[in-house]
Amino acid sequence: MKQFDSLCPVCGCKGPHRCDWLVIEDYHRRVSKALRVLHIAPEAHLGPRLQALPGVDYASGDIRKGVGQIQFDIRHLPFDDAPAIREMFRVLRPSGLAIIENPVASGQPTLEPDTAEERLRLFCDVTILRLYGDDYRDRLSAAGFVVEEVWPADGIAPAKREKMELYSGNVILSRKPGGSR
Repeated sequence: MKQFDSLCPVCGCKGPHRCDWLVIEDYHRRVSKALRVLHIAPEAHLGPRLQALPGVDYASGDIRKGVGQIQFDIRHLPFDDAPAIREMFRVLRPSGLAIIENPVASGQPTLEPDTAEERLRLFCDVTILRLYGDDYRDRLSAAGFVVEEVWPADGIAPAKREKMELYSGNVILSRKPGGSR
């Protein structure tokens, strides 16, 4: 059994990123209008592919200088994620789609340690503020998003799935109601 996060020998992306690409590619194929994409913490292998899609107005941003086109620090947002999720909803165009990548642990509530020491102990990283749990979809819905889960690998033949080393996990899509797709 291969690891879900094994690296592609060609581009260096991980399995979850390959699933994200499948979702984005499918969405782009179904949408008949130009798309505006803000890619936060852009992966080196995914950014150029997004930028190359026809009809996509692409921008990227990151805390690290030179990694994205725009430099900003999302860690300066309030610790409470509700205002940040509401702000993402506010700035998204009607019928816009947000793929907000976060680890989600099923069968437990969201874990939000209060101190850097506790985050380091639990997550081995002080910059990780929380591990979302079963309430993640509710948090997105509370901001107004229509939340949908897709399993991108499900429609792919087993041999191709094995070759792409896709895991069978889900991708959570958050859509702002209104407008036309």
